[in-house]
Amino acid sequence: MIVPSSCLLCDRANESRSHLFFDCLVYAEVWTSFFTHPTLHPPHSFDGILTWVLTASPHPKVKFICKLLLQAVCYVLWRERNLRLHNSTSRSAHLLIKEIQVIMKAKLIGMDRRPVQPTQRSQSFQESHLVTWFTYFQP
Repeated sequence: MIVPSSCLLCDRANESRSHLFFDCLVYAEVWTSFFTHPTLHPPHSFDGILTWVLTASPHPKVKFICKLLLQAVCYVLWRERNLRLHNSTSRSAHLLIKEIQVIMKAKLIGMDRRPVQPTQRSQSFQESHLVTWFTYFQP
């Protein structure tokens, strides 16, 4: 199989790990769409990811969501890249963002369904992963 050397998402540079996940225009549009909250600052390089996932936020649920979001974005963009390579089909950044939102909400609602102790019931809604998602990532 012959794989083009140029980025299959934006076709503006040679495909590399650094380009695909930080310099690609499609990636940038998708990734930055989730970081509009003034307290959130995503990494800007591949080498900065490890530090970022450890220090993304002092809020434990926000930090957890940042890690999960990074995985979802990488998964959806890599799958989109492969679909463009193998099927010659493409979706807009807007549709990719919508897919990531669906993935994240499904995962987070599952996290919130864990049993809650009776003493925590009154606070459980306010502190849910899904409420945190809508507060910080998808206002």
